[in-house]
Amino acid sequence: MSRVLLIVGGGIAAYKAAELIRLLRKEGHEVTPVLTEGGSHFVTPMSLAALAESPVYTSLWDLKDETEMGHIQLSRAALDTYTRALGADHPSVARGMSNLAMWTMEVNEFGAAEKLLRGALEVRTRRLGPEHADTAATMTLLAGVLIETGRYDEALRLAADAHVLYLKSLGSKHWKTASAASAEGAARAGLQQFEQAEPLLVDSRTVLHSGTGAATYYLRSSDRWLARLYQSTGRPEKAAKYLAQAVRSN
Repeated sequence: MSRVLLIVGGGIAAYKAAELIRLLRKEGHEVTPVLTEGGSHFVTPMSLAALAESPVYTSLWDLKDETEMGHIQLSRAALDTYTRALGADHPSVARGMSNLAMWTMEVNEFGAAEKLLRGALEVRTRRLGPEHADTAATMTLLAGVLIETGRYDEALRLAADAHVLYLKSLGSKHWKTASAASAEGAARAGLQQFEQAEPLLVDSRTVLHSGTGAATYYLRSSDRWLARLYQSTGRPEKAAKYLAQAVRSN
């Protein structure tokens, strides 16, 4: 039987979660419940845990153990289930690989993130095409991993290509376009192309500042690279300003 990751959010349908778990368990499926803060207003963790015969996660930041965060463990379990059900070449599996890569990047597991993203990029390029928005998203994430590990030439190629794709499809004011511009700026800064890097980082930061989720990762990256850029070009006051902003957003 299959493994089911059931996320219970804040809505009236949350009342049906307990019955759904009961039916799934009756059929022999393994259920791991995640109960959001909103969902806890409708059902309790204790009731779900009793029916699922499994711990209930009430935060995706719960620690599984000393070295692995709960949200990464759950994402890996869900990805394994997707892969078995749909096959490794399915676009939905590629999306799961990209999402898991984002979590691993947050905890500096760049080797694991790179492997996931290269796999996702191969699937998305083949199944969706090289100019698809999901392909561009994977290119931007992979560029971020390469920047973190000092491989700026390949990072620049990926980020610049993604930036062009997003400009055509979404325009300059979308946070995804800004994320690719941020990655391109960081790669250029790493290559000491400071004149080209500065406007990319500054302009993208303006757009990313109003974003949430993945946008905040690229906002932190822009701040860190602006701090390095200004330090390298003899502007310590500006460097200190952006370094402080990067620390505050962690």
